[in-house]
Amino acid sequence: MAVNPRELFPCSIETLRGLRFEVFLRFSLKTYSKRVLQWTVKICFVIGRDGFLVFVHPLECLGFSSDGVTRKRNLRCAFLRITDLTNQGRVCGQQAFKTEPRNVTVRAGATSLLKCEVLRASGAVQWVKDGLLLGPQRSLPGYPRYSMTGDQQKGQYHLQIFNVSLEDDGPYECQVGRSVSSRAIVSRTAWLNVQIPPSQPYIQLESDEPWVEGDEYTVTCIAPDAKPPAEITMFRDGEELTETDSFTMSGSQDKLLNTHAEVKVVCMSYGGNPLATLHWTKGDNGGMMTTSNLTHKVSREDHGLSLTCEAFNKGTRFSSVRTEELIVYYPPQKVWLDAPPPNVFLHSGTTLRLVCFSSGGNPTGQLVWLKNNKVVQTASKQVSSERGVSRELLLTLQPSDNLATYRCDSSNKAKKVLSAQTKLRVLFPAVSVKIVAKQQELRRGQTLDLDCLAGSSNPPANISWNLGPVMY
Repeated sequence: MAVNPRELFPCSIETLRGLRFEVFLRFSLKTYSKRVLQWTVKICFVIGRDGFLVFVHPLECLGFSSDGVTRKRNLRCAFLRITDLTNQGRVCGQQAFKTEPRNVTVRAGATSLLKCEVLRASGAVQWVKDGLLLGPQRSLPGYPRYSMTGDQQKGQYHLQIFNVSLEDDGPYECQVGRSVSSRAIVSRTAWLNVQIPPSQPYIQLESDEPWVEGDEYTVTCIAPDAKPPAEITMFRDGEELTETDSFTMSGSQDKLLNTHAEVKVVCMSYGGNPLATLHWTKGDNGGMMTTSNLTHKVSREDHGLSLTCEAFNKGTRFSSVRTEELIVYYPPQKVWLDAPPPNVFLHSGTTLRLVCFSSGGNPTGQLVWLKNNKVVQTASKQVSSERGVSRELLLTLQPSDNLATYRCDSSNKAKKVLSAQTKLRVLFPAVSVKIVAKQQELRRGQTLDLDCLAGSSNPPANISWNLGPVMY
């Protein structure tokens, strides 16, 4: 017997096909003596390819027809409950998280794993990074270092990131879309904290001149660009210096367009009598040559279409035909950047990855990176994909990048240039610090005036004076 399962389940049939269930039926029979007999029957069934329930034990013996209606008026049947034997209840019901992601701390270059396990998953499961959906495919195309791992049959959609870098640092969420049987759910936010070891430390001396016995000088050891801040220990001739002061500062980091062009296509038919069309000139061979000029305004949709010229007259049995394929150049349709938002401050010395994308155009657009209208030669080679082309620019941010405009131009033989740009906001310490004495010579008891000059910085530098252990 076959029964339409849509009356039994709130789920789509496509999600149920091939699964095994068992159904509990309660039968009531009213006898001639008006007694009511009741009994319960358990029957196993599967969802067939045609989307109908196929019972392992048919019910015809109980007086049911193929449409599930009893032929006996005094026999009643009611469904008590249905149990999913395949996935223990995963098919129907509200989706829920069994495991939500937790905050993870990982060192740059290592592999991180954010766990997400979903019960009764019926909607699309996706990870969200900084508000950006990474996609429902487990391979996560476009993110070569990202993938979803775990046993999907068990509802495991763990996010694995190889070779973690600073760009992976941030908030993540596991999201399950709505389905016929369930509303959408979003996990709590988990933070991936990427630890960056400091770059090679270096020492700064207060003066490049030879030191004078009895005078005090400041020696500064700097461990740049660490996350979290580095701890520094200084030694003199192998002996640890304990009276050191440590502090931290900021480190170094679209509609469719129809293009119309004017093209003149000339088709010529040699010979023929009478003439094929309207414009008559005399040819060298005594026959007549006909020229037909067609002016046609083309759009990008005409690219690849065949343009055919057909010549005939009363003296010809078959037309003379010439076909050319139209080649239409049109500029790229869209250019966009993968770049930090304009209100985000970056640190000098930080590595920043800018990616320019371009779609559409014939031929494919050529991408050029510019900084303040000057071409940047260090950009990587252009890469082609199904979506279009892209070109990456990897920067180690410098003070000169503050308020600098980075622009990406996309152009081709259609000559029109499409651009997208971003302006960076870079924080950097004073590029120089200098102390200037107003007096060249000084006698005992006189007042010495000193000026401390701090070079360009963002934000403006705060200046403080120290005389030995005393701070002014």
